[in-house]
Parts: sequence; C-alpha cells; structure tokens
Amino acid sequence: MTAPAAARIVVTRRIPEPALELLHGAGDVWLSPHDRPMTTEELHAAIAGADAVVTLLHDRVDDAFLDAAGPSLRVVANVAVGYDNIDVPACTRRGVIATNTPGVLVDATADIAMALILMSTRRLGEAERMVREGGTWAGLVAGMVAEVEADHALIVDPVVVGDAPVDDELAALGAATREALVNAAKHSGATAADLYTEVTQERVAVFVRDRGKGFDPATVPDDRRGLRDSVTGRLIRLGGTAEVRSAPGEGTEVELVLPRSAG
Repeated sequence: MTAPAAARIVVTRRIPEPALELLHGAGDVWLSPHDRPMTTEELHAAIAGADAVVTLLHDRVDDAFLDAAGPSLRVVANVAVGYDNIDVPACTRRGVIATNTPGVLVDATADIAMALILMSTRRLGEAERMVREGGTWAGLVAGMVAEVEADHALIVDPVVVGDAPVDDELAALGAATREALVNAAKHSGATAADLYTEVTQERVAVFVRDRGKGFDPATVPDDRRGLRDSVTGRLIRLGGTAEVRSAPGEGTEVELVLPRSAG
C-alpha cells in the first residue's frame, strides 16, 4: 500500500521557530525566502497545490487566492488577532477552515497598559525628559523622585521653583534630599510625602514633609545617627543648615538650606 503523501504547508513569511518546528512535524513546509510581504503573483504561485497556508495580515485571502491554491486547500491559519484580510464566506463556500490567534496580544496589551499607568502616576515621562536635559537641579530632583518612588512604597509630590546648574554642592544637597525621602519611606509609616524646593540667587532650600507617625528627636539614641549624619552632616560640612522637626503623631519635616555662595 502506498503511504499517503505528506501535507504541503506554505508559510508566507517567517514566524517564530517553535511554530515552524511543529509544522515540520506535520508535513512538508515551504517557507517564503523573502523578509517582506510577497507580491500577489508570488503568493499565488507559492500556494498552488497547498493543503494548508499560514498567512499574516498582509496576505489577502479571497476567491483569487483560493483559486490559486486549488481544491487541495483545507485550512488557512492566520497569525493575527484580526482576520480582516480573510474573506470568510468565500472560505466557507469552499470548505476551507480559517483560523486566527485571538489571545496572542492579551499579555502584551496588559503590559503596555500598566506601563502607561505607571508612567502617568509616577511622572516617569516628565522625569526622563528632564534627566536627558541634564545638569540642572530640576532634572536632578525629577530623577531622584522617580528613583525613590520606584524603590519604595512612597508617592512624592514635588514642587520645584527656580533652577540652577548642578555643581558639587548641589549634588550633595540632592543626596541629602534623597536620604530624607528614603527615611520618610522607611520610617514614617506614611505612603506619601511632599517635596518643595526653591532656588534663589542666595540659596537653595528644600523641605521634605510627611504626615506619618513622627518621633521625638531627643529620644533618638546615639547609635541611630543615620538621619543626623547622612542629612544634617552633609549640609553642615558644605556651610549649609539642616533642621529636623518632628513630634509623635505629627509627622516629620526636614528643612535643608544650602547657600549659593558655599564652596
């Protein structure tokens, strides 16, 4: 007895390799050598005598396509969510099954939606543009806020008045500001903090305020000098000032002031 001939499967453009491996196990596969959509003439010549054709959205499946394939065609598998390129009634009249891939974009669409939500709520687009401009206090603050919000469960509402080129002193002020925000995220118990900074010719001032549980600065033991050394110490060494105001149940405010003439 003669073994039945293997199904002839035409793939009109390269698809992911795992899918091609499955098709090779089901029949003789012809894959278009072109890294582009085939012309109508090329497509119709390629599908002649095919049992199955794997199409993409750019392949028009109509009566002319079905005539070119011939009576052996049993299935057209469209690698796409949509099937606007397929004349479904024409396939139905000829007993040709038409399929699509309805769930292939679900995860990707959800990922993009979540990314857009995060970009909007965390102002990442604004921060990215400001960071790319580079070298300014406003850009430094925007990047800092984006980093803190990404690393901690804290939403920061920043207000920046004025701007200045970043030098070593402003970079240190930025590091102290970031430390104040991180302390708020770790220790305040609050989910949000306000950041206000103002640049004048004489100084740069920063206020970081949370409405968390607060604390009594006088009761902080000497072995917990993180806030004192990392925030206050940096500013004092640069000729600036740092003041921490807090009370149990009233939240915490950190005020950092750096004279512009400090060197």
